This record gives sequence, structure tokens and C-alpha cells, in this order.
Amino acid sequence: MKDNTSANTSAAAIENLNISPDFNFKTSEKVAIKVSIFNGQDKPLKSIPFSIVTEPNGEVIFSGMTNQNGMLEFTKELGNHIKQISFKTDIIGVPNSLTVNIQNNKATFQIGGSVPATNMFVEDSNSDNAREIYSEQSNGLPDFKTLGSWNTAGVPKYLEPVNESITSEFMQDITASLPESKPLTSSHPDYLKNDKPTTLIITEKADVWITFVHEGAGWLNSLGFYTFDPKNPPQKVDDLKNLTMVFPNVSYSGSGGGLVAGNKVKIGTFDTGTGIGFVLLANAFKDGKVGSAYYPHFSHSNLNTESNADLRRHFVLLDDSKSNRMLLAVEDVSRENKPIGCDNDFNDAVFFVTSNPVKAIENPAIPKMDTFKDSDGDGVGDTRDEFPNDPNRAFTSYTPSKTTFASLAYEDLWPSKGDYDFNDLVLDYQVQEVYNANNQVVDVKVRTVVRAVGASLKNGWGIQLPIEPSAIKKVSGQSLKNGYIKTLANGTEAEQSNAVIMIFDDAFNQIRRVGADFVNTVEGQPYSKGDTLNVAIEFASPIASSKLGTAPYNPFLVVNYERGKEIHLPNYAPTDKADAKLFGTSHDRSNPAKNTYYKNWKNLPWAIQVPVSFDYPYEKQEILKGHLMFSKWAESGGTQYADWYLDKTGYRSKANIYTK
Repeated sequence: MKDNTSANTSAAAIENLNISPDFNFKTSEKVAIKVSIFNGQDKPLKSIPFSIVTEPNGEVIFSGMTNQNGMLEFTKELGNHIKQISFKTDIIGVPNSLTVNIQNNKATFQIGGSVPATNMFVEDSNSDNAREIYSEQSNGLPDFKTLGSWNTAGVPKYLEPVNESITSEFMQDITASLPESKPLTSSHPDYLKNDKPTTLIITEKADVWITFVHEGAGWLNSLGFYTFDPKNPPQKVDDLKNLTMVFPNVSYSGSGGGLVAGNKVKIGTFDTGTGIGFVLLANAFKDGKVGSAYYPHFSHSNLNTESNADLRRHFVLLDDSKSNRMLLAVEDVSRENKPIGCDNDFNDAVFFVTSNPVKAIENPAIPKMDTFKDSDGDGVGDTRDEFPNDPNRAFTSYTPSKTTFASLAYEDLWPSKGDYDFNDLVLDYQVQEVYNANNQVVDVKVRTVVRAVGASLKNGWGIQLPIEPSAIKKVSGQSLKNGYIKTLANGTEAEQSNAVIMIFDDAFNQIRRVGADFVNTVEGQPYSKGDTLNVAIEFASPIASSKLGTAPYNPFLVVNYERGKEIHLPNYAPTDKADAKLFGTSHDRSNPAKNTYYKNWKNLPWAIQVPVSFDYPYEKQEILKGHLMFSKWAESGGTQYADWYLDKTGYRSKANIYTK
């Protein structure tokens, strides 16, 4: 059994490593993330809500909203193993998902605009496929006419020279009308009533345009139109004699195509009394050509393929009187779930139709678009506001993610060395930052679970924030039972120039000993499950995340009720309560004059942070004996095996790692 009351004098294998004094044992890095969103006229899109997730597991780490300049910049602490992150939104008019590589600790999403960024989007080819459509047209359709040629990405060369302007307000109204992954049958069943038109009737001679707005499909769909006599509408597909292709590939750049929201095509000039219907060919675009589709979907529902007549409708027309546009929305999958399940959200392909004169396509029977709803008036729509009835709160950011925990692991004999098993205290944590609509932090919530105590000392744990104590209104949920932590009325620790929040003052109050002095470190001993402690920190006024820094901020251990004996991560500064006389004593080589802290004469630390829930060693097993790539990582200064903590082939000796 380990003696945690006196210095360990025996030599350890880890002490033979050659470690640079500049190496800080960081398993995560601060990544500067920049999101900018523009419409097809290169105008900024404000108030676009989004989330950032890690790849490949899709774990949410941040939610926020673009500012007046269509931008948001922030910094997150991300594990060394995370190489890609993705942008996610359900706003119609913006690509729903985009992925970028993290390069030089930066990740930049430049979304939309007249010329899409190439770090996220597939490069378009400019070679022609002039008016080329497969001869084996799907389902026996008549031949399509074309309006011109397109490139291999399916971008028409007959686009209007100036894109339509699409505002964030218009996008939000569309999203309210056609919410992502929510069946229209339940969100807006009135849109699907049989008396609601799915075609347009020209009431006076007019020019007509179709503008691409959005695609939310996994398929490469094609959109065309046809004209018909309203007095004699088509009864079968063979009645369609003038099918015309408009958008060969209804796909965003970076999503298998090259379109930008606002791309606009003039489909013609039409006489009074002309009927205009639409057709979507599902997944018909391939190799630069429009070919065989899974199935065609027509504005005239009677032409569609579902055996159940009640499920044949695939088009919705909505009237946006504010912009004099007719929204055209399509469900691209068979509503009988063939070959895949149908979500019935009718936003797989979204366009709007305009005319000159405007009133030429007006029809009072076409239902009105829904409008953006914001119950608390903070500018964030209810569907994306995580606190829809609280004007002071809107979004959350998580470290390491919404669904996972990271770990801190300590040796507690500082300033003397320990045995390097890093299990004297193993603590899982998750930090949630709550933001308002202005992307300022209003709350921080810290969840902790003590997983192991391989020590007899009674250790506390807390965090130091780089702000004044008065910046905090209230702290709640702490476990302070032993009297050696003195707090102010707001819950921060007294006599500190920075805000210090002690989360608990004795780890043994957070996890129960079960038949042994140590907890969850000795093979064969009973397992004990730690309690989950939830501590909430409310700020006196909203604070910029850049001022707060990145979670987990500056976490530290307080050893055995000795308030002056703190253990921080390497080169993290102590609090005002730390006993400066201990620096540089025993095995410690801290030098406050040089801002170097908490490393020993071999440049080894007393604490490490791991960006996943740490699989720590058994008692008395050095960390490098369980995690076989730890030594190569440390000696390389972090350039090799930066993901040493993962359970990858050859990375571990599982016999030396604790299992319950």
C-alpha cells in the first residue's frame, strides 16, 4: 500500500525520460474557431444559429449565433485526437453540415457567398456537359428540354448574373415553415390539404424565375418544370410534352454540387392562362449528366408513384407576401419509405418563384408562410433557443462535449515526487458555459465525478478564473464541509484577487470507501461509484468568453486540508492562497520569477489533464507502464503519439490499467 504521507525516494522508470523543459504535457490545445456566413450577394447573414461538433463522433461542443457582421469567433480547448470539426445548422438557406480540418490550431468556416470557400467545398469543374441528359430517362419520362449547358458539378451556365438577396429573416421564416426533420404532417398539416395549390397559373403575361434556396438531401436531385393547360391538366406522365431542366444538380457546393443560395434562373416568358408545374428527379445527377432517377416527383400528385393516394403529394407552395415570392419546397423520398425512410419535412429541395409583373403568379389559395417565433424576444428563434422563455440565456458550450467527460489526474505528494501512477485523485469533469444571444457567458456549470482516490490524504479541488471575485453573482452546489475553505457571500473563496471556486474540500465526501483505504485503484478491491456534483457559477453581468478563457480554466488540488499546498497543471499559476515558500523545495523546480510551476527536476508534472475519461493505472503502476506511448509522446515534446491516451492497437498494457 502506498504511503501518501511522506516523500517517495525510490527511482522510477519515468525519471529516465529525456523531457524538454518547454514541454507542458498538454493533451489538448486551444483552437481558434471562426464562423462567417454570407448570402449569395456576399452580404453578412446575422442571427444564424449553429452548433459545432467534433468528428467523427458528432459530439456537440458549442452552440451560438452569428453577429451583425455574420460572424462569430471563439476558442475551444480540444483534445489532441480531434482533427476535424463540423458546422451544423437547421436554418433553411445555409448548408446543414460542413466539415473542416483543424490546421495550426485554427478552424475556419467561410459559408456561402458568391464564391464558396475551398477548404470546405468541392472544387467545381468548368468543363461543359452541354445539354446532355441520359437517354435512359427514368421511369419512361418524355425527353427533357434544356435552357443551356452546365458544368460537371451541375451548375447551370445560364444563371442570372446577379444572385437574389436572401436575408436571415427570410431564412428564419422558411425554417419556421419547414422545420428540419419534423414531419410537415404534424408541424403544418394545413399546407398539405388537397385544396392547396402545387402549381402556378399565370394571370397575365409574365417573365418567371426560379431561385435556388436550399437542399437538405443526401441525394443529387434535379429540378425541372413543365407547362400545362389548367383546363385540361395532365392525367398521366405521357401527357407531359414539354419537360424542361432548370437545375441539373440541386446540391450545395461541398455537398456534391456547386450551387449557392440565391442562384437564379429565368425559365421563360409565359402567356396568360399558362399553368406551370414542377418535377424533381430523385438522385438523378451523376457524372455531370441527368440520368435515371429513383423516381420522379411531380407537382400534380396524381402522377406520382405511391400506391396510397394520400401520400402522393411531394410539392408545397407557400406565399411570402413580404418579399413577393412563392416558396417551392419538395420532399425527395418516396412517402412510402422506399428505398429509405421518409421524414416528410418537405425541405429536401427549396426554391422560390418570382415573376414580373409580381401579381402574375399570385393566388389567394396558396397558404401563407409561417413566421419566425421568439417567445422571449432575445432574437433567437424558439426552435434553436435552448432557453426559449429566458431572454438572458440562449446557447450552451461544452467541454469536452455535451455527452462526454474529460479527466484530471493527480499525484498529491508535492513538492515531493510521487509514484507516477497518477491516481491519487482521478476526477472526471464536464464544463457547460451558458451564453446569451450576444454570445456572452452568463453561467458556468461544472459537473464532477470522483472516480478514484489512490491516496490516504484528504484532498480538495477547485478552479481559478481570470476575473475578479466581484464578477460572480453567486456560486451554488459546492461541497465544503470541513471548515478550512473561507468563502465570500457570493460563494467565491475569500482573500483572492482572482475568482477562486472550491468545488469540494474532501474527495472522500464524493466517493465512498468500500473496504479499503484507497478507492478504485487496487486490483481485487470492491468498486465504488462516485457521486456527481453539480456546481453552478452565475456572473453578475454577462462576460466575454475571451476574458473568461477556456474550460477547464485553471483547476487545482488542495492537499490534505493544507490550504497553502496547491497542485496545478504544469505552468498554471497558483492562487493567492498558495504557500510560496514551498516552491523550489524537495523535488519541485517551480520558479515564480519565470512563471514556471509544478514540474520536478526531471521536468515531470504532478497533474495531467486528459481530454477523455481517463483509463488510469493500477496502484503503484507508473503511467508509462499502462500507457505505452506516453514516454514517446513526452520525449518528443508532444509531436509523436499525441493521442497516447486512446485505446488504440499497441497503445496499452491493459494488465496495468485499472478495471472495475
